[in-house]
Formats: sequence, structure tokens, C-alpha cells
Amino acid sequence: MILIALIAVIISLSMTDSAIKKSNHKISHHSIGLHLHYIQDFQETMVLDYTEWSDTFTNLTIKNDLEWFGYSIGGANLLNSRIHGLAFIKNDGTLRAQHTRNADKSYLIAQEIFDQDFSVIKQKALIDRSLIPLTVSYFRNINDTPTLISFSAITHPNPEAYPDFNPDDRDFLVFWTVLTPQVLAKASDMLNLQDLVLTREVSPDHYALKDSKGGNVALLKWSLRKQDTNPLALSFYTSLAMFSLLLVGGYISFIRVSELIRQLNDAKSNAERGHKIKSEFLATMSHELRTPLNSIIGFSDILQSTPKSGLTETQSEYIGHIQASGKHLLNIINEILDMSKIEAGKYALNEEEMDIKRTINQSIVFLEKAAADKNITLVREMPDTVNEFMGDAKVIKQLVMNLLSNAIKFTPEGGRVTVGCSVTGDGGLEIFVKDTGIGISPEKLDIITEPYLQDQDHKTRSHQGTGLGLAISKAFVEMHQGTMDIKSRPGEGTCVTITFPAERVLSEIV
Repeated sequence: MILIALIAVIISLSMTDSAIKKSNHKISHHSIGLHLHYIQDFQETMVLDYTEWSDTFTNLTIKNDLEWFGYSIGGANLLNSRIHGLAFIKNDGTLRAQHTRNADKSYLIAQEIFDQDFSVIKQKALIDRSLIPLTVSYFRNINDTPTLISFSAITHPNPEAYPDFNPDDRDFLVFWTVLTPQVLAKASDMLNLQDLVLTREVSPDHYALKDSKGGNVALLKWSLRKQDTNPLALSFYTSLAMFSLLLVGGYISFIRVSELIRQLNDAKSNAERGHKIKSEFLATMSHELRTPLNSIIGFSDILQSTPKSGLTETQSEYIGHIQASGKHLLNIINEILDMSKIEAGKYALNEEEMDIKRTINQSIVFLEKAAADKNITLVREMPDTVNEFMGDAKVIKQLVMNLLSNAIKFTPEGGRVTVGCSVTGDGGLEIFVKDTGIGISPEKLDIITEPYLQDQDHKTRSHQGTGLGLAISKAFVEMHQGTMDIKSRPGEGTCVTITFPAERVLSEIV
């Protein structure tokens, strides 16, 4: 009987060990996919930043200035980061110029390589004619090495500047990252794997890299790093000496279940790593840029405000452009920092009693000029008396300004924007902003408030901004235990309604 019990325990341990190995392999397979998606997200973000730059459209699509491409994009620090190469391709598929890291010829991509996928990629990249640039990414073997290629159409952020330009005639920027042995080795270290390498051996256990048509370009295989000790054997022999054979089986099973839970927690950490790295990168980049930007804005203020600065009219106009661009970029960076703080759970509210009607009116004052510049009518719909509200006045003001700014931005000239508030039937507070603007399509309503989406197709790229405004606004509302509801129809307008709970509504004031 003892021998039978011993054999049963050994078989149980062996089956547990086999199950854990399979679980570990599935976890590592998922982690590799997340890491590759992070590389793709970073590359697509970079190429979108340049395809939506008005200077890119003017100098490449209009002027075909390859020298500008060389020093403004090819000469940027992009090629010193994760990107191995970038290219400018005309609408007809002609490769006009390309640059690689350290001018390494092994990273160059020949015209015939682009030709193999161009018709399919062009159709996907230009499928949305509303001048919202899309990014299309796929793998292709370059010099027997899998390469992640990202296409994006060069799009002017203000289509009114070139009203006769056909969106189907847009040119393309292409960025690519080569999965060199060094790149795979770095990924292997980050994911705690051993020997992450390319293989041609087809197996469901390997990770497949797909081309533009969904076929396999290459496969990745790997092995798990060996542990210094065998916890199964150690647990078994220790338990065998201390307990009876019956207790050994239960004890070892408990140890193995605990280890499986730890592995599942590690999988969750790996799944969040790509998002964490991206947030840290954006926060660091924003802090590094904000200090010199404040200096640029300050010096331009001094130059413009000094009567005897000796500037010509043209130079003064240029200084004005510098100042406006600096303030716009600083606003973008502040939005990124706000989003990073919110995602990290470090955005603290400074709550106090406030006059909500006064707070809304203060927000309107800041945007009256923007509305007047577009001949937009601003309408207030607020009761004569309104209740005090418990919340962060600065946050509520920024929230209303975000919604008003969006409404004005996406409402054509001569339109109408209405803002107001009221007490709901259950004693809560409702704030609404509605416009007669371009509206939002139904398929984008569910994702319009989500930040950092891969395709980023929910952002109206023909207007300036980061697209984080609604995401930040939604976060501010939820920090006050409220809800945000968006109703919209393309061509008719949008209405955003924010509802706060009755617990935040205090006594009535005149």
C-alpha cells in the first residue's frame, strides 16, 4: 500500500509539473505578443506625429523637397531610438528617398519590396477619405530578417488650406524596425526568456509574424530559463520526511497551486508592461520639453513687448508665430502630463464648496473670443438659482473648458453652442454642452473617450489637439463619482451631458 501511495504521489507531482510547464509557455507566448504590439504602437505613434505635421505636407507633397526630408525627418533622433529606417513614397508607389540608422545599407528597403504590398497597403491607408490618417503595419522579410513596416498617409491638419487637394492623392511616410538578433536578445531579457530566435519550423507553440495579406513571414521560438533548483523534488523529499505519504500529496499540491498563481500574476504584470513603458516615456518626454518651451514663450513675450527691440514687421510676425506655437505645444504637453497622473492614480482633488454657476461662467469667458472668431453663437441655459457644489473648482472649470473647446472647434462658422446646468429629479447636478457641429459616427461613440488607441481613428485629425481632452474630461467626471453621456449624429451635432450624484449637491444659493 505504501508503494502504491508513493507511486500515486509521484504521478501527481509529474502531472502538476507538466501542467505548469504548459501554462508557463502560454504565458510567455502572450507576453511576446504584447511586447511586439508595444513596438508597433511606438512606431505608429512616431509616424503619425510626422504625417500630421503641416510642414511635412507642404515640403513633401506640395514642394517635393527631398533635402528638407533629409534634415527634418531623416536627420531626427528617431533613427537613434528604436526605428531602423524611414522613407518617403509618392502616391503612385515611387520610392523618393529613405534614410537608415547610421546610414547602414543592410537596413535599406528596395523599390521592388515596397511594390509587392503597395496596392493593398495604399487601399487600407486611404480607406477613410475624411482626412483622418490611418496607420497600416505588417511584417516583411528584408535581407532574410523580419521587419515591422508602418505606412501612414501624409495629411494636412487643416484641409481648408488646400481645398482642391484630392485626399486619394496623398503621399506616404514609412517607418520600419528590423528584428535583429540584438532586438530579440533585448526582448528575451525583458520577458525573462531563453534563446528567443527566428525559425522556419512550423509549430502551434511558435509565435507567427504576419505579412500584409495575413501569411506567415517568420516564426519565433524560445525556451524558458531553467531554475537553479527543482522545487518539486525539494518539496517532495522534505515533506516525505516530515509527514505521512497522505499529507505529502496535499502539501505538494498546495505548493504547486501557489506557484501557478504567481505565474498568473507575472502574466498580468507582463501584459501591463507595454502600457506602463509608454506612459513613463510620455511623462518623461513631456517634463523634458516643458522647461525649454517655457523659456521660448518667455523670451518671445519679452521681444514682442519691448518697444525698442529693433524687430521688423516680418520678424515680429515670426515671433508671434513662435509664441503661439509654443503655447499650443505647452498645452499639449500639459494634457499628456494630466493623463499620465490620472493613469498612475496620482491626481489628487482639492475639494471645496463652490458656486457651480459662477464656475461655468468663468469657463465660458475664456472661450468667448474663440467662438467670436468663428461667428459662433454661445448660449447659456442656466436657472436663476442654483445649488452649491462640492468638488475641485479648478478641475470642474477645466472640464467645462475642454467640452466647450471641443464644441467650438468642431462647429462650423455661424453655428451654435449651448452650455447649461440644472438639478436633476433625484437631486443630482447635470451640466451639458451641445453644438450644431460635424457630429460623431455611431461606431466611434464607444471609443471616443479612450486614450492611446492603436489605430487612433477616433480623433478628428483635421483639427489641432492631442485628442486627450475627452479622455481627461471623463476621468475628471469619474473622480467626482459622476457619469458622462455623449449623444451625436454626423452632420447634426453633439450633446455631452455630465451628471454628478446628489451627495455632491449642497444648499441652494441665489
